[in-house]
Amino acid sequence: LGTLQKLLKKVAYFAPGCTHNLSPIPTPSSTLEETYIQACQPDFVTFLPRRPEYSVTPSCPSITFSEDGRPGPSIRDLVKGNVYLDNADDAVFEPYGWRRTRFFADWPGVTDKGIHINTRNDRGHALTRAELAYIVASHIGAMIVNTQKGIPLPYGPQHIDDNTRPWSLYDIDYRDVRLIAINYYQNVWIPVLGVNSA
Repeated sequence: LGTLQKLLKKVAYFAPGCTHNLSPIPTPSSTLEETYIQACQPDFVTFLPRRPEYSVTPSCPSITFSEDGRPGPSIRDLVKGNVYLDNADDAVFEPYGWRRTRFFADWPGVTDKGIHINTRNDRGHALTRAELAYIVASHIGAMIVNTQKGIPLPYGPQHIDDNTRPWSLYDIDYRDVRLIAINYYQNVWIPVLGVNSA
């Protein structure tokens, strides 16, 4: 599990717009213990491109999302509650002392105005990793599903050109979109999203 934890710390910083294998790299001990063979199936994910200002080192540590050590549960599974995240009950915003923060989906060709997130839930408790994942996944899932149903996005349609065509909301299957992490830049959280690669 040590190799998986090291991977999770690094995964939010992987280059956007590239395909990465999110399977852990074997170590001598994991090979001897056969834990690598059990845990490591090829897991190729293409990270969505992000704007240059959201592709640099984040302003504070990333919040990562994984299930059984596997980075990036699917948006669909998060929305439907089919995932039990690692460290699901962590109060992810507690170290910052914020009452609210801002998030927006930096999806190629989409002008998202984002949403404000209260750092406390309706019961007054600190927002957990699982609750945050649900909020982010619901926003992204609604963006994809509503576009495919012909419901206009509140901030305008996706601009499609040669660079954004591979990320067309009309063609993407939201079951293949994965929430890897969210990174903080100056005053906004940006999701690190990936799409399963064949």
